[in-house]
Amino acid sequence: MYQFMIDKKTGQLRIGPIITLAAFILLIFVSVIGLNRKNTNELTEITKNSMEAQLIAVAQSASKLIDLDVYVKYTDAEAVQANRDAYTQVRSALSSLATNVGAKYIYVLREIDGEYYFVFDTDTEQDTKFTTYELSEVHERAFAGEWAAGIMNVQDEFGSFNTGAVPIYYAREIVGIVCVDYEDRFFSESMKTAEQNQMILIVTLLAVLVTLTAFLIQLLRRLGIAQRDMRRLAQNDALTGLPNRVYLFEYLEELSTKRPNEPFAMIFIDLDNFKQVNDSAGHDAGDELLRKVANFLQEQSSAFMQNQEEDAITFRPSAGLLNVSARVGGDEFIQVFPGASTPEDGSRIAEFLLKKFKTGVVSRYVDLYKVSLSIGVALYPHHADNHHVLIKYADTAMYHAKKAGKNQYRIYVDGLLGKDEEAIDTSSEEA
Repeated sequence: MYQFMIDKKTGQLRIGPIITLAAFILLIFVSVIGLNRKNTNELTEITKNSMEAQLIAVAQSASKLIDLDVYVKYTDAEAVQANRDAYTQVRSALSSLATNVGAKYIYVLREIDGEYYFVFDTDTEQDTKFTTYELSEVHERAFAGEWAAGIMNVQDEFGSFNTGAVPIYYAREIVGIVCVDYEDRFFSESMKTAEQNQMILIVTLLAVLVTLTAFLIQLLRRLGIAQRDMRRLAQNDALTGLPNRVYLFEYLEELSTKRPNEPFAMIFIDLDNFKQVNDSAGHDAGDELLRKVANFLQEQSSAFMQNQEEDAITFRPSAGLLNVSARVGGDEFIQVFPGASTPEDGSRIAEFLLKKFKTGVVSRYVDLYKVSLSIGVALYPHHADNHHVLIKYADTAMYHAKKAGKNQYRIYVDGLLGKDEEAIDTSSEEA
C-alpha cells in the first residue's frame, strides 16, 4: 500500500490512487447510507401498516359493541336522553375497550342533514354528543364505505393522532362510522429515532472508516432482525399470536399462484355466544377465552393430520404444505386445510373440530355461557378459484349454520349466497 500511494521518484503522494481511494470510500459511504435509508423506509412502512391494521381492528371491535336497532334512534340529544340506559351501557363498553387497547378516544360519528355529529365519545373531559365535527380524509373514506386508517391523520388543539374508522351499516346503508384515535407519539418518536440513528451512522462512518466492514455487517444484521420482528408483528394478531388477515391473504395468494392445482378447504369459524362472555364476564375474560380458542385451533391443525386413521380422514396435502389457522375478526377465525377437495373432506374437518372443541377448550366460560362453534366450509377450486370469493362463501355457510341453531356446520352450495332460507349440503346435528 505504501509503495502504491507514494511516487518512488518524487516521494510525493500520488494523486490518482488518492482520488481512487477517496472515490472508493465515498462509494462505500453512499452505498451504506443509501441502504440504511432504504431499510429505514421499509421499517417505517411496516410500522405504518401494522399501526393502520391495529387501528382498523380496534374500530371493528368497537363497532360490534353497538346495538344498531337502538343506535339508529339517536338523532339528537333528546333521543339519547330517551334511551339513556342503553346509551350509557354502550358508551361504557366503548370506554372499556379504549382503556384495554390503549386508545385515546373511541367515538361514533353520524351525518344528519349534511352535518357530522358525535353520537358516542369516550372523552371524559367534555360532553361532545351531538356536537358537530369537521371530517378528516380518513373519516370521509369511512363514510364512503372503506375501512380507513391514517398516521398523524388528525392534528388539532388536542394533539396529533393516528386514526382508524370503519362504516356502520344498517339495512345495507351506512348510518355512521366508528372511529378510534391513538396519540402519535410512537410513530413520531420512531421517526425521530430513525433520523438520529442516521446521523450517528454518518458520524461513525466518517470517524472510523477502518472499521467500516465490521460495522456494516453488524448494522445489516440488526436491521434484518428489526425488519423481521416488525414483519412478524404486522402479520400476527397481537392478542392470540395467530396469523392475522394480512398473513392469511398473503398465504392464500401464494398458494393459489404457485400451486393453482392444490385443493384446499376454507373453514370459517365463529364463536357462539361470545358476546355474552364479554358483556357479562368482561373483556378480560373474553380475551382469555380467545387465546384458549386460538391455542386449540393451532393444536387441532396438527392433531387433525396425526389422527387421520382414528377419524377416517383420507386426504393429504402436498409435501411442504401445512394447515394454517388465523384470526380474522373479533371472534372469527379461518383455518385452511390444503389437500381437502370434496364436501366429504370438509365435513370430516368440521365434525372433527366440533367434536374436539368440547374437551379441547378448558374454560369455565365455555360451559357457563354455552360457547360453541358455528362453522362454514367452502372448497378450492370446487366452489371458487378466487380466495376472496371463497372466504365469502365460507362466511355465508357459517351464517346459515349459526342461523340453524349454532354448534354445527354447513357446507357451501351454489345459490346459498343471498338466500334467507336454510340451504345445506352437509351438517352435523350431533355435534
